[in-house]
Amino acid sequence: MSDAVLADMIDGWLTGSGRLFTMRFPKPLEDHFEQDTRRDRSRTLSNATAVGFTLGVLLYLLLATTAPGVSPLGSTLFLGVAVPVGFFAAATLRLDPPPVLREGLTTFANLVCVAVTAILFSLSHADELPYFFATVTIMLIYSVIGVQLRFGYAAFACIATIAAYAAALAYSPGIQFATGRNLLLLASMVGAYLLLANWRLERELRRNYLISLRDRLQRQDLSTRNRELDELTRSDPLTTLANRRAYDTWLQATWQQARQLGGRVGLIILDVDHFKAYNDFYGHAAGDLCLQSLAHCLRDQLRGTTDLIARVGGEEFAILLPGLAPELCADIAERIRAAVQAMELPHLGQGARGLITISAGIASLVADPASTPACLFAAADAALYAAKQQGRNQVCVGTTMPHAIEASATS
Repeated sequence: MSDAVLADMIDGWLTGSGRLFTMRFPKPLEDHFEQDTRRDRSRTLSNATAVGFTLGVLLYLLLATTAPGVSPLGSTLFLGVAVPVGFFAAATLRLDPPPVLREGLTTFANLVCVAVTAILFSLSHADELPYFFATVTIMLIYSVIGVQLRFGYAAFACIATIAAYAAALAYSPGIQFATGRNLLLLASMVGAYLLLANWRLERELRRNYLISLRDRLQRQDLSTRNRELDELTRSDPLTTLANRRAYDTWLQATWQQARQLGGRVGLIILDVDHFKAYNDFYGHAAGDLCLQSLAHCLRDQLRGTTDLIARVGGEEFAILLPGLAPELCADIAERIRAAVQAMELPHLGQGARGLITISAGIASLVADPASTPACLFAAADAALYAAKQQGRNQVCVGTTMPHAIEASATS
């Protein structure tokens, strides 16, 4: 699913349209939410469950001393059933189970503890009632807020806890109906307030997540647009080769690297012969198609050799060849020249048998302090001029010394 569709879903949920009371997102958003939060959620529930049942053991020891009626059955049920289930759930949650199993297992462990407490409560004496009411309140707080179950599971755990408490009140000896009713009403009020808090916490959690996801999608979109814009500023729109700006950047970087390593840099500058006459005869649209064909030919000939190919002028191309000596540069340039001629693109502006051809100038310099990228370009450009002067459709290698080239370039 595209980021734009996700962004629309995010805006829809944040503005309230289509939001359910359970606060679940549309499935694509819910999948993102689970993917991004699942591991942390499992770890949090595991830690909270382990800590909760550890504190539960301490609470049981307190009850065992203040309400002796819970032993020895309490030891069997709580320490023999509830605590092992709790720590088993904590260990399983460490394995990052699926969402339903994760929330369900946490809820089940809590309800086992609730059931054991309710059984013990039903067997206790009336004077032990305050301790068990406090225990039920702690369990409600733990289930709904402590581990912060997802709202649907929290609501189920809260209702089940109140129901178990009601059953324990009904079977507990010595508790009058009015007292039991009032205690149940108090427990229900506590549960309702806790559920409201749980709902608000989850709503804020989900809202903050969506705001964070929206910001992340916006940053990704901005980054993509920046890359596309950078590509456009470095790419020639007609041939899709690099443009002069990218060529200048490549040349400087390649030169610096070669200078650090004591290597050389080779350069081919090639130009379409009599291209103005071609445009005058066929029109500029045909001229554009011709340049696109030449760009395709360059890619084919240089594939596996270099990707530093740029259109640096109207019909002028530059090929940067790091590390290559003049002879190897000349071999590559000659192969390109022959490939262009073999395309047999008609150039009737040069006569009935005229074909598109190119001229190329070659230079290769050691990147030492005595030379510069400008020297390299000037040497190749001078060689290109010589090739045109000598009749075109040929390759010439620059022989001018760097110092003389630099002097001529700056004069």
